[in-house]
Amino acid sequence: MPEPSSTKSSTPVESKAFPHDEEYYMENIVFLVEGYLFSVPRYYFAHASDIFWSTFSLPPGDGKTQEGSSDSCPFVLEGVSRADFKGLLRVMYPLQMPHLGNDMNLPRKDWIAALKLATMWNFRNIRQLAISKLSLDTGIDPVDKVVLAKEYKVPDWLLAGYHELVKRSTPITPLEAARLGLETTVYLFHVREDVCSSEFAYYSGYKRREDQNFMEQVKKAFKKELKEVEAAHVEYNALPSSYPPVDMTQGK
Repeated sequence: MPEPSSTKSSTPVESKAFPHDEEYYMENIVFLVEGYLFSVPRYYFAHASDIFWSTFSLPPGDGKTQEGSSDSCPFVLEGVSRADFKGLLRVMYPLQMPHLGNDMNLPRKDWIAALKLATMWNFRNIRQLAISKLSLDTGIDPVDKVVLAKEYKVPDWLLAGYHELVKRSTPITPLEAARLGLETTVYLFHVREDVCSSEFAYYSGYKRREDQNFMEQVKKAFKKELKEVEAAHVEYNALPSSYPPVDMTQGK
């Protein structure tokens, strides 16, 4: 098997003598998260998030070193957990090569972490990918689905979660009510009560509750909230997928 080879020279090579490839000469950026340093290519941060793009576009100031340029001058991320950041990085920079048959088979917690930070930092493509992957996860509890939908503005999950809670035969538990909040729980109780006492439920009594469709009742009861979440979701989808290159050599 042939091995990589290089031309050895007894004298140092001047790096400035060679041009940088316009696509695959990447600089790293160093982040500090919960006391741990991360060194990753800055490309996606600088090109796919308006928040990082605008931050990186600011000059460091006279005599100051660019944040993120080294271990001694990291870009500090406050209010972000190390676990969540690693979840985002596993999606952004997978260590396995997808073209070798690995379809980013990440655990649910990593996709949720990626969705959380992608929503926070406006990574449109990663947000869409995380939503797509999590939408295929049939094991997500309806209460979790509602909570995630509200927090990260995913209208399909909100509607589906409410519908599952309305149509299931078991009542909403006190623990679930605490997670859903008082207002949401009251609305759900009203819809469930209306469904049980409606003519539709009476004449469809031969059907199991779980087999019936109550989407229209859910849409009517949660019309305002569904509209607000849908509007926020549309705004995220309207974000640019990439931004102009940023010169990070300033201040070095």
